[in-house]
Amino acid sequence: MQTNNYQKQAIILFSLLTSGSAFVSAYGMSASIDEQIIAFMSSLVSYIVIVSLFLRFTNVDVISSKYRTLIGVSFVCTTILENIYPMILFRSEALKTEYYLIFSIQLVISMYIANVTMDETNIDQLGKGSWLDLLLMKIKRRLDSKAEATRVYKKLHPVLEVLLEQGYSLDSPEVTTIVNVLGELPASESKRNNFANLYLINDSTLRKLPRDPSYFEGTALWH
Repeated sequence: MQTNNYQKQAIILFSLLTSGSAFVSAYGMSASIDEQIIAFMSSLVSYIVIVSLFLRFTNVDVISSKYRTLIGVSFVCTTILENIYPMILFRSEALKTEYYLIFSIQLVISMYIANVTMDETNIDQLGKGSWLDLLLMKIKRRLDSKAEATRVYKKLHPVLEVLLEQGYSLDSPEVTTIVNVLGELPASESKRNNFANLYLINDSTLRKLPRDPSYFEGTALWH
């Protein structure tokens, strides 16, 4: 019972020390609130990663695979965030090439650290490749799917335009077939529903479909 109390005290003190140190470090910066928040998150995650790496070194398995994965992904995300934000903030100014080089090096290092932090057993269950390989494969599949959807859309839309101009309506089998295919092109069910509710209702909404699907970029209608 006393051991459990010490463990609880230890985790409470660890939380206070790490969050307090991260807060003091961020608060002392001469920067905007957004930059201070990003710095706080980055410092906090870095402390947790350091502890995870130490536990990894001592072969003490007290962090579950799920949390190891969360820690690793969070570390990479904060690295990206703290480097991307200045790009957005100073987008009107040309950043030096050295900045992008340093960012690339930091990103590679953070990915490697995340890979070491994550549970290898969990990775083996997913496949032989590293978690980064799996992530890249998922991104590639998504891009391939988007490219295929774009190709199909660009082939079908001109046909749909001609049919509508010739007096065919949504009730006709020809238009219905095209509409059914178009309705399956968005990436997810929610996006397909949004797409259908906006454009696939009647002849009038069909005529509002853009010729180029890049029009949908940045919306919850496509990929």
